Formats: sequence, C-alpha cells, structure tokens
Amino acid sequence: MCIYVTNNELSNMQQKQEFALRKLEEEISAKILSVSQQVRTARTAEQFFDLTCELYAVVEKMKNENLLWVGNKTNYPVLFLSAVLRNETIQRELIRVTEEEEGIYDQAIISNTNLESKLLIRTSLLLAFMPIAVGLESLEEVNIVFYRKVINDALKEAIRNSQSNISIISVCFKIEGIIKTKDYFHGTSSLLIDVGALFEVLKLSRILCGISSAAMPVTQILAAQFSKSNEKILSFELNLSEILSSVYSSIFKVSRSIEYYINTPVDESSIREVGRYSDLYQTSNEKNLIFFLEKISSDFNFQEGRRFYEVMISKISSADSLRLELVDFATKHLSGFRGDISEDHGEWSNKVFITSLRLLSVLSVINLAKDSRWKVSTSVREYVRWLEEVHGIINKYSLEDDWSAISDFVDDETSEIEWKSTFFTPTEQMYSSKESDSLVSRSIFGKISKTVLGMMNTSGGTILVGLVENPKLIIRADISEKLICKNGKTFYDVGYELSQIGRSLDSVRLQMLENLKNMTDESSEKFNDLFTFIPLQIKSGGASVTIVKIQIKKGARKFYSVKKENNSVWISLAMRAMGQTIDVDVRDYLPEGDIEKAQD
Repeated sequence: MCIYVTNNELSNMQQKQEFALRKLEEEISAKILSVSQQVRTARTAEQFFDLTCELYAVVEKMKNENLLWVGNKTNYPVLFLSAVLRNETIQRELIRVTEEEEGIYDQAIISNTNLESKLLIRTSLLLAFMPIAVGLESLEEVNIVFYRKVINDALKEAIRNSQSNISIISVCFKIEGIIKTKDYFHGTSSLLIDVGALFEVLKLSRILCGISSAAMPVTQILAAQFSKSNEKILSFELNLSEILSSVYSSIFKVSRSIEYYINTPVDESSIREVGRYSDLYQTSNEKNLIFFLEKISSDFNFQEGRRFYEVMISKISSADSLRLELVDFATKHLSGFRGDISEDHGEWSNKVFITSLRLLSVLSVINLAKDSRWKVSTSVREYVRWLEEVHGIINKYSLEDDWSAISDFVDDETSEIEWKSTFFTPTEQMYSSKESDSLVSRSIFGKISKTVLGMMNTSGGTILVGLVENPKLIIRADISEKLICKNGKTFYDVGYELSQIGRSLDSVRLQMLENLKNMTDESSEKFNDLFTFIPLQIKSGGASVTIVKIQIKKGARKFYSVKKENNSVWISLAMRAMGQTIDVDVRDYLPEGDIEKAQD
C-alpha cells in the first residue's frame, strides 16, 4: 500500500531520522569515551576483561545500526591503544617483567614466571587491539601508519617514565612473547553479547598485536646487530662466518615471527586483511632492508658438515644470479625506479641496495679467478667492507628519534617551559681562556638551577637543554658545527658538550642538587624526587644530537633562597612568571609571624 506524503512531511521525517541518528551517535560516543577513561585506570585482568565486554557490546550495537567504526571522526582504535599503553599499571608491569626476564633464554623458566602479570598485560593488549580488529577491513594506510606511531610513542614513554635502561627492542620482544601464548582471561559477563563472536575478534586482536610488536623494532634490531659486528671488526675479533650468521639469524627471527601471525588467521576472510595490515604496518625501508640483507647473509647460518670455505665458494659462484635478483626487486620496490622520488620520501634502503649490488658485482668478477684461496680471502675483505658500509647506513638513517617527547614544548617559552642552549658552554662570546669560560659556565648552569627552583616553587615545568632559541647569535664555530635543524627549531648536541668536558649526565644532576642545596640551605634529599633528567635523541638529515629534557614537579611547599653575609641573612623567593624566573617579594608568601622575624 502506498501513502501520499507532501515534501514538507518528507522533509520532517528525514530531519527526525537524522536527529535520532545524531542522538544515537552521541550516546555511543559518550559510552565509548566512558569505557576508554575506565581503561586508563584499570588495574586487574578482570577489570580489563569486563571493559572488553562493554566495548564489544557497543561494537555490536554500532553494527546493528550500520554506524561507521573507523573514520575521520570515529577513529576509536587510537583512543584505546593510547588508553591501554599509557595505563600506569600496564606500563609499570610491562617494564618490570621485561627487566626481570632480560637475559633469560630458557623458555621453561620464562613460561612459568610472572604469570599473573603476563595475564594482565595480555588481557589489556587484546582490548587495545580489538578496535583495530573490528574495523580491519575499513582501515586505510594512513590509519595503520598512525597506529604504529601511537604504539611506538607510548612504549618509549613507558621506558622514559620508568627511567629504565632497557631498549624498545626488549619491550617489543616481551610483548610478542606474552601475546604469543594463547591464554585468554576466562570470565563471565552480565551483558547480552555473543561471547563466541567476541573471542573470534580477540583471536584476530592477538594476531594484530603480534605483528605490531614483532615488526616494530626491525630496524633497531638490525642496527644493534651491525653495531656489534662493527665492534668485532674494529677490535680485530673477526669471525666473518659468525658475524654473517648472526645477521641472518636476526633477519630470520623477525621474518618468521611476522609470518607466524600472518599464517594463523582466524578465518579465510581475514587472510587478505591480516596480510594487508602487516604490509602497511612495516615501512618500505624495513621490507627492502630485510630482502637485501637476507640475500647477502643467507647460507652463512650454521649448517652441519659445511665449512666456511665451502659456503664462501658457493656464495661467490652464485653472486651473479643474486645480483640479478636484487636488481629485479629494486626495480619493483625502490622509489627511484618507480619514478616517485620526492624531496621528503625518506628512502634510505636504496643505499643498502647500492652497496649490496657493489659487493655482488665484485664477487662476480672474483669468480673468474682460478685461485680458490685468493677468491675466498679477497671476498672476505669485500664482505667486511660491506658490513662496515651497511652499519654506517643503518645507524645514520634508520633509528627513530625522540621528537614526540618534546613536540609539546617547542612552540613557545612559558612559565612552565624554558629553553637553554647548553649546560655550561657560552655560545655568544668567543673563547678567550679556560678561566674565562669557567666563570661564564658557572653562571649559565646557575641560571638553569634557579629556573629549576622557580618551577618547583610555581607549577612545575619542563626545561629543554639543547634547544637554541636564537641560533643567529651563536658566534663560536665549535658550537655551530654541532647544530642541527628540525621542524624549524635548532638543536645543539649537549651530549657532545658533556663529552668535551668529561662529564656524565649523572654528575650534572648531582651538581644541580648541590646548587639547589647551596641556594636554599636545604638538604639535597628534599629536591631529589622533584626533577628528572631525560636524555633524548633528535635526528635530521642523517645527523643526530643529544638534548636533555628536565622535568620538574611542583614542590609541596616553597623553597626560599637564602644568602648569608656576615651576620645578615637575606631571603628571596624564585618563581616563574611570563616565561621568566623572577625573585618575588617574600612578604607576599611568608606568614606574618615569619615576616616580623625576618625583619628583626
């Protein structure tokens, strides 16, 4: 039966539908935000499981209403990745378990330790990646690339917050090991949800978490491996077979870990999407690097009954065919061959291709020689040169820096943000003498110490030592040579500064404590927990500098500066205002009784 409606009636019906839809979207958004806020403070595996069920109930409701899960306005995966990975309990337990099990290679021991903590971490990670699993089919490259950045930044933050010496490699390995165990939290939910469907989603969530943790540190792993190789070469502890075997083993371990998750999807429909996620999650440099290095180092892994001499002869013989494989791969995957080079394309794996191609070309010519011993000895030298060149390339271009840790503090100086070019080195006057520099150095460090005190007395804050406010005023060549620019900001290598004067960051921090003690006539222990030194790497154009981020907490009370002269005691109060450290009138802060005593 047809019903006649006027245009106005139709318009009113559409408006009502749109209004109802908007109201539903607002209700769902509010619920999701509420769940994510609870995730940030969850403490137990049971709590994380309950929140997983709550979130999945929302997912089912959105599916029933045909609402978009991942989009420009509804990118919920980022919300939950951040909520879980920045949860203080999860960060603390993840770092603790990683530290405790660092260096333990017996899987029987690892699989039977920290079980409760690992179940907590695993349950939280399944929740973190569940929103990605739900919207996997609709994810675009920009989404996946951003998820990787969120994960990377959160893990770095966890390491910084713990002030631990462990690397992001160790943390990612630990996550991958924890998530690999198919041990889910077994609980019940009062919500009306399809529990079977939920656990199918959690299986996919586990796979995505495994890929993300296994692929994240690829370049760092290879950089560390080549650094070890280079150390052995420089120390003349050269065992080329062992070095190349280690390189191959590192590549093999990473590749097989990723393949393990790709090849274990929960159903046929997810095979393509899991593969696509893995492909987009890994950078082109990482994929290119793995291919080139695997081709060069393969066959050098330990093989029963095969001597190094035999492996090297075989490698020399196959050099020409390997060279053609590299060229074929490069023409399909390197930007230059595809014609899409741009100024900021960021591709550096092409340099590894060039040096690998050079090695194989030389080996192809060496293969024409008649003397087998000469062929092997000459090829060994070429392989050593290749190791050194690849080491230089990876360590120059690959390692991510800590820009995310300072990005919120580089726009302007405020009462809670201060920039200092150096700890000790004068930048706006020429070097005249060691004695002259020493006087200025004490003044520079004294001003930083006073800024720290001022922030403690006000609202806390952050000082970036190494961020140069006005590089045009620097007139010393030795300073200018150690500057880099990134995102419109100039940075000085504070690590270089300290190395030149034979100082460690710990000794600088101790000097800061001593300065605060002398300035206030208080014991240094009262300041120990109020400020933290965090060394950070900033990279640009292949260059890298170390700066220091000083994080300062607000003190529980004011710390007055005390200066004693003869029989007099002068009291002042350093505070922050309008981006400066100033001495305020202590009478505005001292109790009346104390003011009278001070005046007497």
